[in-house]
Amino acid sequence: DVAESHGNRGLLLADLGQFTEAEEELRKALTVFERLAADLPAVPDYRNGLAATHTNLGRLLAGLGKVAEAEAEYRAGLALRERLA
Repeated sequence: DVAESHGNRGLLLADLGQFTEAEEELRKALTVFERLAADLPAVPDYRNGLAATHTNLGRLLAGLGKVAEAEAEYRAGLALRERLA
């Protein structure tokens, strides 16, 4: 789906060293997953995708030295996963 495509593209761009573009794609993925999770709360895959994308964005931000932003993303992903568990 669209959210996963943005997320996958973000990861690919990060692997290629295109960090600004990677962050943009991961943020697009977050936006789509947030909408899907809000509109379809009975579908756990969307909340799981949202959690994974927060974690992936956190990993990217940590690598860029944006520690506070990275921690916020990691915490958001963890909170979603705890609710899913």
